[in-house]
Amino acid sequence: MIDLLDADTQLREAEVRELTARYDVVLATYRLYFSSGKSLIATVNPTEENG
Repeated sequence: MIDLLDADTQLREAEVRELTARYDVVLATYRLYFSSGKSLIATVNPTEENG
């Protein structure tokens, strides 16, 4: 039973790390756009917001 709980905990931790990495990529992209003077509004895809 302990092995199952350990595996489940590791899965959840991996999911959190993945979400954190995805967030970091998006944030870094927006920072790059901002620092280069690109419009941040143009980078948002309306179809992604509804999907």
